[in-house]
Amino acid sequence: MHKCRLLQDLEIVNSTIMPPPPPPLNEVKEFLLNLVKHHHLLGQETLIKQAKTQFTEVEVKIIETQIQELIKEQKISIINPNAKPKERLICLIPQAVAGGIK
Repeated sequence: MHKCRLLQDLEIVNSTIMPPPPPPLNEVKEFLLNLVKHHHLLGQETLIKQAKTQFTEVEVKIIETQIQELIKEQKISIINPNAKPKERLICLIPQAVAGGIK
């Protein structure tokens, strides 16, 4: 009975199963970059939702931090940074892909 997942989820018995560790942040960042590379132009909210779907255990704040790191690394850019977050568009910086910017 102690191995029954339903009883563990209902907290009737103690859980013996450890949750999987979160993915390394570089996996999240690489996923975000690859998604923008594939689509070339993407809404920020859509990008976050796609990443959250792929990495369910990662918090939205961490995904947003990874987006900001890609911007600092000049790999992606927000076209309309003064817009509301739901209206922001993210695009790829072509030089970063071609190796012009590191």
